[in-house]
Amino acid sequence: MPDATFTSLLGPIATLPDVWREEVEMRRARAPHDPVAEAVESCERELRKRIAAASRATERLTPEEFAVLPRNNTTPQTVRRWCRAGELPGAIHTARGWEIPRDAVRKARAAEQPAHAPRRRRKTKA
Repeated sequence: MPDATFTSLLGPIATLPDVWREEVEMRRARAPHDPVAEAVESCERELRKRIAAASRATERLTPEEFAVLPRNNTTPQTVRRWCRAGELPGAIHTARGWEIPRDAVRKARAAEQPAHAPRRRRKTKA
């Protein structure tokens, strides 16, 4: 489900594609090849795409849903552990359990990010 704040902000904008669609149909009824109708239709399609993308980006998932995403491929228990450890930015604990943003990327721990390996010195023959 998309974030409530996002949905409330989106309200007036979400109706624009429908308004534009009506405008396109009205203009096409008068003139089938109206260049303004074509431009408005193009804007309508683009806005629908952007609203859908923004909605997916703000969608919040349960640990079970987040675990099965192809990029994660883990268990819900592991996802909950990441949430408790603060490794998933934006994850919040609610009365229903954890809610995780679909686009959250796990913060790697310092221990899991080894510093570059020091170069080995070659033994030279003296």
